Amino acid sequence: MSVMIKCQGWWTNTLYDLIQTELNKGADKRKGIPVAIEGPYGPAALDFLKYDSVLMVAGGSGITPFLSILAEIDSTTNRNKFPSRIELVHVIKRAQDICLLHSIAHLLVNQTSEKFHLKLKLFVTQETQPGMGITELLNDTLIAIVLRWRRLKKGVRPTSQTEIKPLDLSSAETKNALEEHEVHFGGRPNFKDILGKFKNETSGSNVGVLVCGPESMKESVAAACQQESECSKLS
Repeated sequence: MSVMIKCQGWWTNTLYDLIQTELNKGADKRKGIPVAIEGPYGPAALDFLKYDSVLMVAGGSGITPFLSILAEIDSTTNRNKFPSRIELVHVIKRAQDICLLHSIAHLLVNQTSEKFHLKLKLFVTQETQPGMGITELLNDTLIAIVLRWRRLKKGVRPTSQTEIKPLDLSSAETKNALEEHEVHFGGRPNFKDILGKFKNETSGSNVGVLVCGPESMKESVAAACQQESECSKLS
């Protein structure tokens, strides 16, 4: 089980400081932090099952529910009841925040014809790094995750970056999968253009749009959907 917590307020910042204090201790002095879990509450959100294609728009830690949906689709053997085409638009402030996608890295790298089609459009709004693509970002992220995990494991010696094997990009299938994803630095997404292009690519199939993020993002996506709907009626 993994838990994502965004530091925004005194409670979450206090929790972050508590965890960091424990992590900075030596392995022999480190203690576990008791955690109580309740829920889940309310009905399961299964609205995405109504659509042939789904556009997911996430801002920062708003990616969390979509990771669960993608994991569920990936683990099932009955793919007929799930959307066959998914486009994930993830808006983050810094390139290091791509670590939020580590649980679906294998889906981005190893897509096959039997699995659902997944395309990532990543927008890094507060950094400008021309020439860096999804391959470099995934490599850097996975290396950082492995290094951190090994440091936290009791009795495991520190590992240098050179000892960690990067992503295997030798196969043509993997290269083609990575080339399809997009990374944009220094700007925000134009949701109207993204939605219009996605509808064209899906050949007019039943398209659903899911959003999780700041209120301003939700409003922008809603406005784009309304404009696209009005254009469809006029045409």
